Amino acid sequence: QQEYIQRAVTGVMEHLYELDEYIEKYSKGWNIARISRISKCILRLSMYEVLYMGIPVGASVNEALELAKQYDSEEAAGFINGIMGAFGEREVKAWSIILIGIIPALFIALAIFIFIRRKNR
Repeated sequence: QQEYIQRAVTGVMEHLYELDEYIEKYSKGWNIARISRISKCILRLSMYEVLYMGIPVGASVNEALELAKQYDSEEAAGFINGIMGAFGEREVKAWSIILIGIIPALFIALAIFIFIRRKNR
């Protein structure tokens, strides 16, 4: 648990600008300055977990909602759910599609390379 906390806090601080850009991008019609500090911290943590710690979107969002309900409000939980839903749908899904396309292409290229090398021996 100590290792997770250290990694999460350090990582969020290192990626603060990037995470805040995602928050602004998906909080349509909201200036980031209007979002409560607690909600911003929860969003940053959840986004960092998904992007850099390999935690599935659903698991991270569930934890984020519990934190929001406990330390902010029901309305904040709904707001966080909306932002994280859009974030997961667009950002995480986009990376998955890219990786799904790239990984098989890399294996095919590697197989062709090995075949050509063996043939030229």
